[in-house]
Amino acid sequence: MFGSRAVACAALLGALTLSYAASAQMMMMDRDEPTQALKATGRSTVTAKIAAIDTAKRTVNLEDGKQYVVGPDADLRAFKPGDQVKVEYTVVANFNMVASIAAVN
Repeated sequence: MFGSRAVACAALLGALTLSYAASAQMMMMDRDEPTQALKATGRSTVTAKIAAIDTAKRTVNLEDGKQYVVGPDADLRAFKPGDQVKVEYTVVANFNMVASIAAVN
């Protein structure tokens, strides 16, 4: 039903589509400024009291008003609201990613 010209045109159209997508992706990568998703700040430290803990979301809210995302290695059951903690974290894509959390006596 379709001749070899139709098949060749479809193959050429597919190749051009892939080439365009690859070019668009390369243009995005050539930007001088990193995207927010990849941008990270250096490590920071804060000492404050815990205001709230959400073990399901793995977040800790401190009395400084900020929320911190805790990785699976930390045992959040060891902490409760009112505990004084020292948190080391890095900001990645507007999230405070916890590197370590420890109780302060």
